[in-house]
Amino acid sequence: MSKSMEEIQEGEKAGYALTKEGLSDMVKDQQRGYLRAYDGGEGLAEALGSDATTGLDGADLDERMATFGKNYIDPPPLKSYMSLILEGCEDNTMKALIACAVISILLVAAVKPSHRLTASIEGLAIFATVFVVLNLQATIEYTKAKEFRRQQLALESDTAFACVRKGKIVDVQPKYIVVGDVVRVAVGDIVAADGILLEGTDVKMDESALTGEPILVEKSANVDDDPFLLSGTNVMTGSGKLLVVAVGINSVQGRILAAVRGQPGGQEEEEGVVGGDDDDDDDVEG
Repeated sequence: MSKSMEEIQEGEKAGYALTKEGLSDMVKDQQRGYLRAYDGGEGLAEALGSDATTGLDGADLDERMATFGKNYIDPPPLKSYMSLILEGCEDNTMKALIACAVISILLVAAVKPSHRLTASIEGLAIFATVFVVLNLQATIEYTKAKEFRRQQLALESDTAFACVRKGKIVDVQPKYIVVGDVVRVAVGDIVAADGILLEGTDVKMDESALTGEPILVEKSANVDDDPFLLSGTNVMTGSGKLLVVAVGINSVQGRILAAVRGQPGGQEEEEGVVGGDDDDDDDVEG
């Protein structure tokens, strides 16, 4: 069952290629024709070198990350201390104080040239106050940003999902989930990557984080229903297992985050996040 990444990507049915772009668009546009071409979720799992029951064998995880992407989006860099100082200077109060200090010193230099140092104390005091306030504000903001990033990374490292690998259930951190993984989901879980529901019982999802609609969406492993599970959505009822098909920046949530941050790969949708049903097998994407 084990296939090389070249064999997987060369595999194509009805014009639907197993590329990261094709798999990503399949979920985003809900292309049921794509799934039908591979005989549903189980057939797609086999085409991806996985197995709906035993999952991946774990021998090619690094290669899968290199081919289909990693399930992690690099966070934007922290603002530098100097950039925070410059942002503070943009505050209207700071601008007014700096202007007052400059005017005060210039007036002293023009009116009392013989007492410049003594008479300019007021202007210098204003400059000193601005300097202290800007640095204090920048220090607080920089410290808060670093602490938030530290807590965010700690939270991510503490989160784990039940993946099926070599027929056994193992706990895997979200950033190590790869395309082809079979992941078990239950009530309360936030889906870590885009996937196809392989089996499930009364699975209903809250997709409001992506669509803005508070209505629970019922999911089914049946291709003719709705087997598409989107990253970042919550499992509200039921349980099941899914086949991971798009991760990181190629997932629906990843595209949105990348677009918001202005990173390459982000795609902003004018109307809605997820496309409508695609039941036309002749509409080939991938």
